Amino acid sequence: MVILGNAMDGSGHSMQALERARRLQEQAASVGLDWPECDTVWTRINEELAEAKAASEDISVLGSRLAARSLREGSPGKAHDSTNTLLMEELGNLLFAVVDVCRTLDVDPSLALQKANDKFQYCFTQVQRELCLEGRLIGLEAPERLKKLWTEARRSEGRPDPVPLWLAEEEEADVRGNLA
Repeated sequence: MVILGNAMDGSGHSMQALERARRLQEQAASVGLDWPECDTVWTRINEELAEAKAASEDISVLGSRLAARSLREGSPGKAHDSTNTLLMEELGNLLFAVVDVCRTLDVDPSLALQKANDKFQYCFTQVQRELCLEGRLIGLEAPERLKKLWTEARRSEGRPDPVPLWLAEEEEADVRGNLA
């Protein structure tokens, strides 16, 4: 019989979090504690995403209530630490599940994240560089212009990937605002 604590040796807190999560999952799987198929892990990711989103929405509602009370009473409102702790826990569960699907598909999560970071940094730098050449500030640009520059940066990298969701959402919000 393998005791879980012994199976986790070498997974200390000083280890990088993604690597630690991968090792914990590998060691658990080696003693039979694993999901039966990859689809189950994808389902788990969707569940964790929904829980994280719900926790985020709870914080938003709480923040609105505290702001309203603060205006009424003239005192600053603070978000409760327990709500922030819940959100952190749910986001941690989501990240842990994503690392698990990486393990299941034999993808190094640290390498995958590094590649995503590099891709984002390249595009962001290209957008900044283009705006700098035009003598413009990124914070003052319209979302549709940022989206166009982002798409151009992705193409120059050789990948026609879509713009980041945050740019698309800003543009949609602008369109909805203009239609109202």
